[in-house]
This record gives sequence, structure tokens and C-alpha cells, in this order.
Amino acid sequence: MPKQRRLVGDEKENAVKILSMKSNKKLLQSHIKNSVGKNVALKDLHNLHAKNKPKGGNDFNEILKEMKKYPSKCPYNNAIFVTVNTTKKLSLPNDIVFWL
Repeated sequence: MPKQRRLVGDEKENAVKILSMKSNKKLLQSHIKNSVGKNVALKDLHNLHAKNKPKGGNDFNEILKEMKKYPSKCPYNNAIFVTVNTTKKLSLPNDIVFWL
């Protein structure tokens, strides 16, 4: 990234903090241009936000370990039914069954 667009130090920290609050990137771009004098592209702000976004916890082993901590209240005794569908909602009956 060219020097006239690159955010460094406090500039970058402030932009990341503001982006983490789901702010309007266009308004942030305007604010940076007025306060710092750098012409940051919207794609730069998008990339900065993506780079500093917290990682999601989709590790299957971690999820399984967490689930084993709690006693089952399922009538099927320690069976967990997971259904994958287009609405991204969990539902019964089962498509995939995990036995603990």
C-alpha cells in the first residue's frame, strides 16, 4: 500500500477500533481524510477490518469438549442430533448423529 494511504500506529488502532463497532466505512474514510490527510480506499478499510476480525470458534474438537462438560437432558441419552439445512438452523430429526 502506498505511503499516502497506509495507516500506522494510533491511526491504525483507532480505525480498527471504529471498524469493530460496525461503523460506516464511508464516514470513516471521510474522517481519516479530514483528520489525518490520507486518502484511504474503502477496500483498504475492508481489508483492515477483515484482517483484525476475531477468529470464529468453529473447531469441532473444541465444541465437542465444551459439550461434554454438561450432562445430557436429551431423551435419547447423550445423543446430539445436528441437522444441516439451507436456513442454517439446527433442527430435529437428525441428519448427522454424534454419540458422546
